[in-house]
Amino acid sequence: MLTLLLGPILGVESDGDRLYYTCLIVAELAEPPVWKVDGHKVAFIALEKTATGTCWRSEWLSPRTVAKGRKVVYSILSGEAPLASAAQVPEWEFHLPGTKERPRFVYASCNGFSAAKLMAACERPYAMWERLATDHAKQPLGVLVLGGDQVYADSIWEKEWMGDFAKKSLQEMIAEKVSPEMEAQLDPFYEGLYVRQWGHPPVAVVLASVPSIMMWDDHDIFDGWGSHNDDLQDSDVYQRIYRSAVRAFRLFQLRGNRDRMFLEPKGGHFAYALTVRSETILMLDHRTERTKTQVMGAGQWTAFKAWLRDFKGTRLFVQSAVPVVYRTFGLIERVLGGTEKSEELEDDLLDHWTAREHQTERLRLVYTLLERMREICGKQDAKKAGCRWFFLSGDVHVGCMGSIWERGMDLGLYQVVASGIVHPPPTPLQWLGICAVSGDGEGRLANGDLETEIHEIAGARAKFLRTRNYARLEIDENGKVWVNWRCENGDETVFGV
Repeated sequence: MLTLLLGPILGVESDGDRLYYTCLIVAELAEPPVWKVDGHKVAFIALEKTATGTCWRSEWLSPRTVAKGRKVVYSILSGEAPLASAAQVPEWEFHLPGTKERPRFVYASCNGFSAAKLMAACERPYAMWERLATDHAKQPLGVLVLGGDQVYADSIWEKEWMGDFAKKSLQEMIAEKVSPEMEAQLDPFYEGLYVRQWGHPPVAVVLASVPSIMMWDDHDIFDGWGSHNDDLQDSDVYQRIYRSAVRAFRLFQLRGNRDRMFLEPKGGHFAYALTVRSETILMLDHRTERTKTQVMGAGQWTAFKAWLRDFKGTRLFVQSAVPVVYRTFGLIERVLGGTEKSEELEDDLLDHWTAREHQTERLRLVYTLLERMREICGKQDAKKAGCRWFFLSGDVHVGCMGSIWERGMDLGLYQVVASGIVHPPPTPLQWLGICAVSGDGEGRLANGDLETEIHEIAGARAKFLRTRNYARLEIDENGKVWVNWRCENGDETVFGV
């Protein structure tokens, strides 16, 4: 039996009320394979050659009307011979939500380790992926939303072909040119990250059985991308690294997306929206255009506001990889600022929405959403109108439930933070240090008009879940959203809005 090098990786796209399910594989084949899905045969197309094979994509348009949610069985054929995954599995299945079904979905982030020593110290690195597979088997999920750091590329600085680049002074790094060794190795390096990280059996099982959508964050490029010195960010080496990272992101995470979901198909960003039955998820791109002074560029802002004007739903999930509501780090940020070459911690602080350079843009984001929500609700109370809008965030390696409320409008946005599904949480000592140099995330913004709060979560030991986790979201028959964080420490948590 022929074996796939990577995959299958399931995806889902939409153009409104129609769902397009996608399948991505990496394999070395003489002729295009076929995706046999729900009794239909659909050809794969070759997206691009990789260092190990060819990346193939296939697409199946689901029936417009599905009376009741059901499972869809599929296989991948080369000629008439089935192709197997690396685990020698030749057949898979996924859940197709019914036309009137409110799909259950999961939000997760931080699928990897920022340092080799963290991985070495972790007894069961993929325990939460195993838990996710068990959850899906009990109650099938319609969508898996992965909100950043799907792979960790930080090991790039340790590669022989990078030489001593990371040890150079700031000015030397800016002046450095891409070497022939870098040029030859960068594409295979980023491809290899995906093949290895997504090939671990617990990860592979879920990615083959739950359609996923993804948006990248800094570690998918390398730690702190967008929050470094502007000249360094524009340097020859950094830009060449970025080209390989974005190529791999488009290939593996976006799976050669045919532009049907992008807010601005020819823009300089990758923001897109997905509607699965009655649920809409807006994936904002907070990494591609990030600099020390901006998170989203002018084009994305224009496209975002245009999309929002056309949106008429009462429930919306907005992905922001970095939390909009979280602990505040103003004091330590001032202490670290002004050094020639950024420390790793400083890059992390500059990434936060609470960094002073991003606070104005954060208010713009919040008020843009609140004003549209008010237009949709009209004169009705938001809860009576059924308006419940959420941020979905990760990045910080702890989970929590936050909100940001405008008392004058009597409107607010909730925020679910789930992080990380693989990356370990801060140690007790590290968490004490974080708490010592940061505020608790509760306070007032915009001259006191906005109130931020970190909420108690039923069943949790503390407001911040210092344990590996992912968030499972379900909508009941009354439109209420229930959030359950599946926690490695055994906490059974729930928060209902």
